Amino acid sequence: MSIDWGGPKARLEAWQEANSRTREHGEVGHMPEAIEAWIAQMSQRFAGRPIAVAVEQSRGALVFMLSKYEQLHIFPVPRP
Repeated sequence: MSIDWGGPKARLEAWQEANSRTREHGEVGHMPEAIEAWIAQMSQRFAGRPIAVAVEQSRGALVFMLSKYEQLHIFPVPRP
């Protein structure tokens, strides 16, 4: 999964289940409650399996929020 944090809502650029060719897209609000609800949905959907998350920053509010979830594995990627 890749998250673009710029703009009024965070764009979920793409997420794809292992062994699937289907990529999905979406949005989530910037408020902590919206991020928490989205993570709860993903946790339920993926039944507690690890979720890799690519973000264009190595620190900041988003990384801080995501880092408290053991299921999420955060991978900072440099901006092109």
